[in-house]
Parts: sequence; C-alpha cells; structure tokens
Amino acid sequence: MPKSYKICPVSHFDVARFSENPYKLKQQLVIPDVPPPPETLIRRSSDVVTLEDFGSFIVEHERVVKQWGRINDTRFSEFIRKAEISAYFSPVRELLLLCGKKDDILDFCRVAAGSHELSFSTITIDMNALLAKLRDVRLAWFKYDDTQIHASALAGQHIETTRPFKESLVQGDISTLSFYLEDAAGIAHPILVTSDGAVVLQANYAERAAELELVLQVKQGLLDGIYSSVLNRRRTTVAR
Repeated sequence: MPKSYKICPVSHFDVARFSENPYKLKQQLVIPDVPPPPETLIRRSSDVVTLEDFGSFIVEHERVVKQWGRINDTRFSEFIRKAEISAYFSPVRELLLLCGKKDDILDFCRVAAGSHELSFSTITIDMNALLAKLRDVRLAWFKYDDTQIHASALAGQHIETTRPFKESLVQGDISTLSFYLEDAAGIAHPILVTSDGAVVLQANYAERAAELELVLQVKQGLLDGIYSSVLNRRRTTVAR
C-alpha cells in the first residue's frame, strides 16, 4: 500500500514535552457537561526507527468533518473524525516527516500553527525544476485555471517527450510527477511527488527506516534547492 510522507522543515520542536503519555497540544478549558472540542495529542511511539537521530511520535488528531449522517434515530450534519499520524523528527536535520492521510495532515499543520511546543513549515515544490531533473516521467497530473477542465493526467513511459505532455505543460501547472528512483544498490523504486511537498512511496517495504531513507534520498537528491517554505506560525513564505 502506498505511503505518503509530508516534508516539514522545523524551527522548534520541544522533544522533552512528549513522552509515552499523550500530551495535549493547545490545551483548552473544559466546561462541565459540554463535549470537548477536537483535540490533538502527541506521544512517543514504541515503534523505534533505527535511522540517524530520528525519533518516532504518534499524533492522535481530531477534526470536524461536515457530512450528513445518522446513528440509529440520531441525525447529524457533522462529526469529529479521529486520525492517527506517524511523525518522525530529526533534531540534526531539523526535519519532521508526517505519514498519514493528506486531509488529516493538512488539518494538523493548521492546528499546530502558533503552538509553543513545536513550530514547523510546509513546503511548495517547483515542479518544473523537478521535471528538469528527471530522466523518465511515468505519470503526471496537471491543474488548470479553467472553468470546464480543472485537472488532467497522463501516464506511460517517457511521457515528458510526448506532444500531449508538452501541450499540457503550456496550458496548466504540474501538480504531481511519478518516476523511478535508483538507490545506492541500483534498485529502482517507484516514487510520486506532489507540489505541496509530499513524497509517496508506491512500493511496500518491510522496515520504516528503509522508507525514511528513500524519502531523504528524494529530498536531498531532487528537492533541495527547488522548494519554498511556508511558515505555519507567521504564514509567510521563505525562498530556498
């Protein structure tokens, strides 16, 4: 099953705050007889990753989902979704990798903004610059500022050399690129990268450390120097 890792440069991460006991981010006063609002809990994970100085954490994140539904005779127009996000932090690299469902991670990034315990950025990748580094593109998604066509996809081998790809590149913006990446042993791995800074591993791996190594290889070999960081705390953009 594919796994998605969102790349987040870190400016502050108070590791001492997080132990095996869940720590509530942005604690709020609880009013008696009133259900608590969505909460975010962070704790250390028992799943230790043996890679450099990476520490493993679990983020238990809740968010409101507006959707009509029913539980027996009780009807509702929204509910609180509970999600679990795996987080891996390296103090030396000043890097946080978040693994989970995209919507849950994006909401966690929004909620975590301005917290005292951690401060990190999300990134936006220059996909044209990434395209120039790749030898063979297998899949590409394009998005358009068009009232009728919002997105389209092309798949195949060396699609970057085809006329439809070049026409789409003129008319729209690349949002996703899929390709193969060779590791140090010469093994090719199917990788997908999105413009909002997610690296998706499209093969299965026995160890989490192997997954993180591939994500780091993509970041160092392809993404460093071609992304901009969006600071969660101040909502400003810093060019890299």
